[in-house]
Amino acid sequence: VILKIAANMSNDDFETRITPFIIKMFANPDRAIRVYLLDNLPLIIDRLPQKIVNDKLFPHIVTGFTDVQPVVREQTLKSVLLLISKLSDRTINGDLLKHLAKTANDEQPGIRTNTTICLGKIAKHLGTSSRSKVLIAAFTRSLRDPFVHARNAALMSLAATAEHFTEEDCAARILPLVCPLMIDKERMIRDQANRTIDSYLQKVRK
Repeated sequence: VILKIAANMSNDDFETRITPFIIKMFANPDRAIRVYLLDNLPLIIDRLPQKIVNDKLFPHIVTGFTDVQPVVREQTLKSVLLLISKLSDRTINGDLLKHLAKTANDEQPGIRTNTTICLGKIAKHLGTSSRSKVLIAAFTRSLRDPFVHARNAALMSLAATAEHFTEEDCAARILPLVCPLMIDKERMIRDQANRTIDSYLQKVRK
């Protein structure tokens, strides 16, 4: 209720009354509170300064990546898309990627799948020096995931991020690992593999 009321507050009132409250609540270890805050992040994220999000909130939010409850890990992962524009390059390419590497191997197939989708959507925010290496490692690992939707997410993410890879990456590191999925047992995967391969062949042929 407080967060919904806060949406109508002036910037000054929000900064003096709500921001300290939000910082305090994110520091609370109660899972129900954490999930509620993450669910309602869209209501407040635009009103929070970058420094507050990066320095005060993210260190608490990041603990959710390793929570024993899947719902907390899932909500924490989903929050990345809202938080990413407020995080520093150091935080993104350090703590965030470290935790996404763990959720990419989560025991829950849905979390593994959403990690792949998340990486595809935040690709442009990753450091240029390590971006292709990080994405290729993550996506090609997901191509071998036994969960069909994880494999599909990897194929779709590869297609969506092709601009970030060199021709050598495409020909030598990506296409050889995508091609076997043309004979995947699932029709959905075979179809998406063909579309992804077509997009990479066009890139290499230019």
